[in-house]
Amino acid sequence: MNTNHSAADLKKIKSVWREHIADSRCSDAQITIGLASTFTIEPIIPYLGVSLLESGLSPRFATGPYNQIHQTCLEPAAAFEGVAVDCICIIWRMEEILEPDLTSWCRGEDSALDHARARLAELASLISGLAEKFDGSIIVSTPPYPSLAQTSISDLDNPKTIGFFHNQMLGVWLDFMTQLETVHVIDVEGMQRNFGLVASQDTRKSYLYRQPYTENFLASLAGQLARVIRAIKLPMKKCVAVDCDNTLWGGVIGEDGLAGIQLGQDFPGSAFRDFQKLLLHWKDRGVMIVLLSKNNEDDVWEVFNKHDSMELKRSDIAAWRIDWNPKAANLKELADELNIGIDSFVFIDDSPFEIEQMQETYAGNVVCFQIPEESARIVDQLKSRNWFDTLSVSDEDKKRTEMMASERERATLNQSLTHEEFIASLELEINVFTIGEEHLGRVTQLINKTNQFNLTTIRRTEDEVRALINSDKSVVCAAHVRDRFGDYGITGVAIATAIENAWDIDTFLLSCRVLGRGVETAVLSALAEHAKANGVTTFQGRFIPTAKNAPAKNFLSSHGFAESGDVLSVDIGSVPSAPAAVQIRLTQ
Repeated sequence: MNTNHSAADLKKIKSVWREHIADSRCSDAQITIGLASTFTIEPIIPYLGVSLLESGLSPRFATGPYNQIHQTCLEPAAAFEGVAVDCICIIWRMEEILEPDLTSWCRGEDSALDHARARLAELASLISGLAEKFDGSIIVSTPPYPSLAQTSISDLDNPKTIGFFHNQMLGVWLDFMTQLETVHVIDVEGMQRNFGLVASQDTRKSYLYRQPYTENFLASLAGQLARVIRAIKLPMKKCVAVDCDNTLWGGVIGEDGLAGIQLGQDFPGSAFRDFQKLLLHWKDRGVMIVLLSKNNEDDVWEVFNKHDSMELKRSDIAAWRIDWNPKAANLKELADELNIGIDSFVFIDDSPFEIEQMQETYAGNVVCFQIPEESARIVDQLKSRNWFDTLSVSDEDKKRTEMMASERERATLNQSLTHEEFIASLELEINVFTIGEEHLGRVTQLINKTNQFNLTTIRRTEDEVRALINSDKSVVCAAHVRDRFGDYGITGVAIATAIENAWDIDTFLLSCRVLGRGVETAVLSALAEHAKANGVTTFQGRFIPTAKNAPAKNFLSSHGFAESGDVLSVDIGSVPSAPAAVQIRLTQ
């Protein structure tokens, strides 16, 4: 997060926002955000608005009344004056909610802690009730360190008074919030520690406007809040492509040899080793690591196989291009191999030439990062980037690199058999099931990132999918696929709405990794069995063309759907059966 905005920067941000809201097109907002706070929250809007615009989201805002977050939870429509919001942000401080208990505790009244816990329990209960009735996303803050006229963080007794109270209540609040799976938490308390308590506060504005923070801190808070909203609405980058020499290790393996490269416990080798640890952390969160190096392949693998300070192992690498060809061309090959778009990559290299070539070739569609000459700065600079922000990590994310290794084995087999022989040899097993809370993250991810085999490309947030699960009129199914080489994980999603004796299918999608193997027919067949069990006689569907979903264009017509008004429809009994070579199971 940027904590060093200049006065000119802040002025420019406000100017950009004024120009945006003056533009008639700003009414075409992609997301409407309701802001509720115990302090005056309106000054954060320009900073939050511009941060979201920079992320590719056009927002509009509604603000609740000052210090009325309890009432907002009870009646959000009234609080936001009838504006339909997609996301509610609740930002609060102890000074407004717990001030009497804070003061009592500092005066030595032991019962103040119990009173404060009860107040927090009440607020948490109201937020829980809001989560049950609100279909959108809810973001709630942690409380920053409180500021009272009679106390200071520098007081010698602070660890026993206000400091103790704050730590206790922070723990209580986090316990409450972590029990609410549908609520996203933004750590304002941690932000304030990072920013600096004194630097974050503006006492004069607190007295005049009941807005206690400096413009600089508000801008940083807005940036962090925008990260959470972006992670809710937009998919993260999927793959990091890294160079080897002077990137994964210091020095050039072809010239310095195994013993001469910089990699180990001591600086500068320790900085490169920590960079590898950061890469592994990204991998654990579902990011694929690929190598993109102009080098002799045997030299590179020698480092992986023999250097005892390598954190990365060969099994951590999803794919590679280690040769002397242009890196931009190799990146396109890797994108095709991994079935992801060019815009899914982050490219990390030490060479300004390679960085410039990549940027020129892909016109900004590939995020590029040049390794700094001072290796001690590598990790800090990379950790400040938000390329891989995500609010949840699915089992499929964690296994993505392992799945790619299995896919290479399938590709090798496919080259030696006819298509029919290949399908039969896979021993495909498909389980189609109605999803639960534990599947939300992966299903939402597929809805928002699947482009090619996707009939409508309707995008939804996790909270919107949850609302469909809880609706009596909606059916949300997923497909889990595996074969003899390994587990593909959850790779398909179908969403239908009940209309009399028909199901209207507004979402039907599959990951490209399982296309052409009979999976799409098997999933539709299982969905038909599920529909029959619920007394449904007809499917309705539609194909909405995009620049990328041509592979799905003829799916409905090739499976018996015919034009019926403005939709395509088919009698359930006419839906084709699953291929004989595919084992299918339906779990309702």
